[in-house]
Amino acid sequence: FTGPFATHIASDAVMRAHALRIERADAAVFAFTSHDRDATISGTTYLASQGLDASSLASAPGFGIDNLEITTLDDGSLFTQVDVLSGRWHDAKFTLFEYDPQSPTTGIDTKMTGLVGEVTLGEGTVTVELLGLQVFFNQPVGNVSTKTCRANFADFPRQNGRNRCGLV
Repeated sequence: FTGPFATHIASDAVMRAHALRIERADAAVFAFTSHDRDATISGTTYLASQGLDASSLASAPGFGIDNLEITTLDDGSLFTQVDVLSGRWHDAKFTLFEYDPQSPTTGIDTKMTGLVGEVTLGEGTVTVELLGLQVFFNQPVGNVSTKTCRANFADFPRQNGRNRCGLV
C-alpha cells in the first residue's frame, strides 16, 4: 500500500471495518459495512443499518475455491423470498474489502472478489455464500469426444431437444 491508507495500517491505533459491494446481473448494486455508521466510498454508500458479519475467509491453495459466509440482518425488504428463489442473487459479482472508517476515502484493502453462491433466508437474517474467482476453474468448458460415441443410442434428450449423439 502507498499513501494515507498505508500510513493508517502502519500506525499503532488501527481501526478497520469490512465492506461488501454486490452487483447483480440486473445492474442493481447493494453495499453494506460492518461499521456502526454508513460510509461513502468511491461514490457508493455502504449501509450500516443492515449489519455485516463475515465468517473467516477460507483460502484454498492452488485452484481450490476460496469461500466465505456473510450474515446480515434483513427485514424482508432487501432479500425478498421471490428474488432468492428465482435466483436473482445467484452469480452476482461481489467485492469484500477493509477500509478506515474514520477516513473512508484514504483507500481500501481488497480481501476477496468473486461470485455470490447460495443465499439462505433465516429468521430476520440472511446468509450469503461468497465464492472466490477460482470457481471459474471448476466449470466445464467443453466436451471430450472419442472415436466411439460416449452416449447410448437415443440417449435422453438435453434441454435443446437433442441427445448427446446429435440424433433427433
